[in-house]
Amino acid sequence: MIFVTVGTLEQQFNRLIKEVDRLKGTGAIDQEVFIQTGYSDFEPQNCQWSKF
Repeated sequence: MIFVTVGTLEQQFNRLIKEVDRLKGTGAIDQEVFIQTGYSDFEPQNCQWSKF
């Protein structure tokens, strides 16, 4: 499992989240991925995720 966390800093990390989601979608990442998106407004389509 890969866990991506961006913490609680009030900044968006959309580029990181989009890239991890893209890699998961293309099959480059074959493990389960969970992303804590924080204040980012991008919603991953290929990974499990939660705001906080």
